[in-house]
Amino acid sequence: MKPRSSSSSQTATHSQTVSDPQTTAHAVGNQSVVQRRRGLVRLGLAWLAMMQVMMFALPGYLRPEAGTQDSLEVLDWAILLMNWASLTLTIPVMLYSAWPIWFGCARAGSTRRVTMDVPVGISMLAAFIPSVIATFQGSGEVYFDSITMFVAFLLTARYVEQRASLVDADASAQANLASFSLPLMAQANRVATLFVLIQLTVAAVIGVVWWVIAPTQAWSVLVSLLVMSCPCALSLAAPVSLAALQVNLALDEPLSTNQHEALLERTVRITRQNLYGALAWHVLTMPMAAIGWVTPWLAALSMLLSSVAVLLNAWRLYRPRRAGLSRAVGVLTQNQHLRA
Repeated sequence: MKPRSSSSSQTATHSQTVSDPQTTAHAVGNQSVVQRRRGLVRLGLAWLAMMQVMMFALPGYLRPEAGTQDSLEVLDWAILLMNWASLTLTIPVMLYSAWPIWFGCARAGSTRRVTMDVPVGISMLAAFIPSVIATFQGSGEVYFDSITMFVAFLLTARYVEQRASLVDADASAQANLASFSLPLMAQANRVATLFVLIQLTVAAVIGVVWWVIAPTQAWSVLVSLLVMSCPCALSLAAPVSLAALQVNLALDEPLSTNQHEALLERTVRITRQNLYGALAWHVLTMPMAAIGWVTPWLAALSMLLSSVAVLLNAWRLYRPRRAGLSRAVGVLTQNQHLRA
């Protein structure tokens, strides 16, 4: 009886060992689905709040064009009412939609590192706190439209980055490209970190200068600079290009050695175009924000445009690869002949 008991015990242990990886993979998959759904809910809430708050902000944009005193009094009453409505809608965006940002700021503080969440959190607080004070006082500038727009655009960019990472993880099971991907990701992270540090320093200096020469416009300029310090496009530069690479490698049609090398070279080239193109966009638009030409909501829109440009550039790797790879193979062959 003892051998039978030992055999059954070994069988149970073996079955448990076999089933454990499957159970773990199933649990990880369920957790990923839950996180993705929560992300979509946060994203949807941010976009709905943004559209409503932008509508509520319309009386404030119309006030300079109001004519008579009666019109101004009615418009001021409407602005005050709309500010309270905007505050009501912005609070859930700050607390729920932006929760991953606050979590990232706390994690960055615990590790004493400057991440992308740090300038985002600072810019949101710099816009939200004065807006709340102005709403309670009944006078002053509010930036609720800029806050909701900023969060909606940022969550959209992060959702795209998350989907790109999922594509990368699925394709990496078929081809191990860690040695190729890691240097590109490390380069993008170094550039983004350096940009954030420089941008925060520049924003603080320019904010002090504006506070001395024109205190009424200083806060708006500072918020615009802080919003533009978010390196969303920089953070997308490498993941979307690598995701496009993985999709191409996952296609049924196999690649020759020259085609594979040409695809890798195109990926590196497009990644660097995304990275330094986004950096150039920030550098060119930063002086306009420093002199007061860019409002906070326009800064958020600029951030979205730079992210869209990165996505469109990476999309070139998704095009029918035969024509693109044939040109790249020709260039690669020519370079090999020149080296020889």
